[in-house]
Amino acid sequence: MNAIAKNLSYLPTREKTTITIPQGFCVTTEQFEQLANAEQLARLELTKTGELIVMSPTGGTAGRKNTRLIQRLRNWADLDGTGEVFDSSTVFVLPSGARRSPDASWIKLERWTQLTPQQQDGFPPLAPDFVIELVSPSDLRCTRMRWV
Repeated sequence: MNAIAKNLSYLPTREKTTITIPQGFCVTTEQFEQLANAEQLARLELTKTGELIVMSPTGGTAGRKNTRLIQRLRNWADLDGTGEVFDSSTVFVLPSGARRSPDASWIKLERWTQLTPQQQDGFPPLAPDFVIELVSPSDLRCTRMRWV
C-alpha cells in the first residue's frame, strides 16, 4: 500500500470528513491519480508544478448555469457532429502535465478517436479544443484563473 492510500485508509466511508490541505501542497502525478481514483472526496485538480487544488462543490446558481452551458454545447455538438462534449467532472492531462477539469469542454472527434479505450476511460491525455470556465466569486478572489 502506498503512502497516500495508507494515509487515506482510516477515512470512514459515507461520513462527513474534514481534511485540511495546506495551500501550495504538492503531490506527484501518480499520487494525484491515486487520490482522484480513491473515494471521491472532492473535485481535484493538479497544476503543472504539482500543486494540488481542491475544488469546492458548486452552489445552486453555478450548478444551474453549468447545466445550461453543457446543454447548449451538447445541442450544438449533436447538430455539428464533429466533436465530443465533456462536463466538469472530466479531468484532462494537459501537455504541461497539469490535470484540469474545465466546466465544459469540446474535443474534435478525430482527436478523441485517436485515443485508446484506456485513455478515453481514464484522464484523457490532451487539451480540449474548446473550453468554457464559469467564473465564480471565489475564482476572482484567488489565482485559480492562471491556467485559463
